[in-house]
Amino acid sequence: TSVNVAATQKKEIPTMNMSTVEVLLADVRSNDPAKQVNALIELIKLHADSVILELVPLLSSADASVRAEAARALGYMGSAHHEQIGPALLQAINDPEELVRGEIVEALGELAYVPAVEPLKVLLHTDPGWLVRASAAEALGNFADQTLLADLEQALRDQEEPVAAYAASSLGLIATPNYLPTLEALIAREKTPAIKRKLVEASYRLGGKESLQQLLDFLQTGDEDSASHLLTSIEFLTEQKPPASLRADAPRLREALNALAQRFPLWQAHVAEILEKLAKLE
Repeated sequence: TSVNVAATQKKEIPTMNMSTVEVLLADVRSNDPAKQVNALIELIKLHADSVILELVPLLSSADASVRAEAARALGYMGSAHHEQIGPALLQAINDPEELVRGEIVEALGELAYVPAVEPLKVLLHTDPGWLVRASAAEALGNFADQTLLADLEQALRDQEEPVAAYAASSLGLIATPNYLPTLEALIAREKTPAIKRKLVEASYRLGGKESLQQLLDFLQTGDEDSASHLLTSIEFLTEQKPPASLRADAPRLREALNALAQRFPLWQAHVAEILEKLAKLE
């Protein structure tokens, strides 16, 4: 899910070698952008959240790649210090580089830093970079704020498909089952297949009666180009706020996923990962 396809996946945290962390911190404090970026990547892999506040000054680096990687690290590891990190990210939210703004927006979403909601809404509607708008649509899904539904509905009309798709997913994370009639109306009039699939994903998350069969139909009839997006949607359902019905529906989803893997061998590894996550939910 995420806009940043290179984002580090949160896995089991390894035991940290403090001498290794100290060496990486020395690189962070250096003035060599290449060393700083590499050190940030390695600190994320180690989940070295105890040193997170040391990374905040890198948001002011002259090098855009350092600023972007620092923002990613702060979002990934900074939840315990969000009150200190949030203001620093917010101060940097209008960075001149689109990639950096996108990482800052995602970090603010990861931290669910409430003062960022209004600035994120502004970026969702006005940022010239579609990457930033898509990141804002995704980030707003982390805030339990019903007033955001109107902003996300507006973003469904964004000319860039990824922005609308992330807005659709976020609707499912924020809304309550009372929103289902509105969501069904949005599905009925949506013409773009990728956005319709995301709206169906949102409907399933909220308990929509027809949505499971629609998801199964997508899995059974989608072409190879859409398979990756379909699998991402199913995987997202297993990871973030899994719907209550997912455990009971797992056998039908498993059958459809196995059939898709047979049709498109390229996606067999991704299907296997999703099946493993479904098994854990069961």
